[in-house]
Amino acid sequence: MVSCAYALLFIQIPDVKNDPRDKSRLTQIPLERLLILGSDQSKSFYGAYQNPTPGMFPVANPQLHITMTLNKTIYKGTNLRAYCSASRSAFDIAKSLVHPESMNTISHQNFISTRVKDQNCMKQIKQLSNQEHNSEPISAASLVSSGICINGNIINLAYRSLISVSGTFHQFAPSKPHAKKMVNMDQPINFKDIARIEQVYAMWTESNTKYILVWYFGYLHVFKRQFKSTVWLPVTKIGEEKKNGAIIENYIRRYTNVLKKLDGHIGSLGFKYQFSKLCHGSGCNSDEMKKKIGDLMVQIGSTELIRNVPVTWDALDADL
Repeated sequence: MVSCAYALLFIQIPDVKNDPRDKSRLTQIPLERLLILGSDQSKSFYGAYQNPTPGMFPVANPQLHITMTLNKTIYKGTNLRAYCSASRSAFDIAKSLVHPESMNTISHQNFISTRVKDQNCMKQIKQLSNQEHNSEPISAASLVSSGICINGNIINLAYRSLISVSGTFHQFAPSKPHAKKMVNMDQPINFKDIARIEQVYAMWTESNTKYILVWYFGYLHVFKRQFKSTVWLPVTKIGEEKKNGAIIENYIRRYTNVLKKLDGHIGSLGFKYQFSKLCHGSGCNSDEMKKKIGDLMVQIGSTELIRNVPVTWDALDADL
């Protein structure tokens, strides 16, 4: 049968108006993230990286006989490409797409805050932690109200294993139990403070609950909130992203139309394959099946996946 892995390429044009004094390289060139997914029944691959080939998807090794869908144009926001093979598993296809350089890049770098601001926030956390009367975890709300930290700094520091988090909203940051400094996540995260709208890849509604698939600190995650509530809560596990591959792929397949055409092509072959095992006529021999698979791979190579409809803040807030 034919299996497919997927690469999602996110491109964001920096907004220098956020900090006009910051002339670092990171605010002068597009910020890119590359997510690779590949799930089989037994194994799931999830890898998030800084894109080693800016503005381009990974190119499959021609010796592996992997067919790529078309991508005539790379857009700002999220782009998706499928990589399919009749001889390799989705997990193995995904692994083959990872560039060695990717493994050494920071995947959790925030799209808004810079490392300089993170350092200022960390300095404040250390100062408060060293005060004898402040042995309890430091309040995230108080750090933000001081003007020295934003929620993005706190989450970045947790991803960098410099702090651990506790409290009601600890699930917004990865758990780093061995870090010596602790912050109490005592307030929810306002996405408008840490994200731009193009980081939201998809939105859907189910049972009075709104869901979004969003680039969150360099990783693709699912969040949800109840109607009339302003609090978004993570559905996928933050800090354990490698366990989220099959979940993310399922959400994309179930709640967007981007894979509908491709799945239709592959599903048609699957039906023919099942039928061929039940018959013994000349049209059901292996040579005929090989031809059908070959025709399908040509069809996949000429298929361009549709773009998901861009999400707006108004759409996200429509029920409030």
